[in-house]
Amino acid sequence: MGFDLTSLFGFFTASISKFFTDSMAKVVAYKAMIFTFFTVTLPVVLKNLIVWLFETTYDIITANIDFNGIDSTVIAFTGIGAYLASHLMLADCLSVILAAMGIRFILNLIPLVG
Repeated sequence: MGFDLTSLFGFFTASISKFFTDSMAKVVAYKAMIFTFFTVTLPVVLKNLIVWLFETTYDIITANIDFNGIDSTVIAFTGIGAYLASHLMLADCLSVILAAMGIRFILNLIPLVG
């Protein structure tokens, strides 16, 4: 009963494979978390931030400026803009473009794909 090298070799290979498996699982988990953040959370937060910024700016402007008859023209212009944006489906197009950019960013983080 001499020194058994196969069991020692098996122990080291199992330890190394467990290390790489755990590392790969962490990488995949981080990539999934980043992908979810960029495609779900970030667009919603940015949309809410932009809407809040425009509402605050509009409220400040309307509170401090007297329009003297320009108000109906501005409302008609914004109504036409909203009508065109609705029929051209600009919100849907922007959503698809931003999602594609987020996916491409995530794919660039993967070493062998990007």
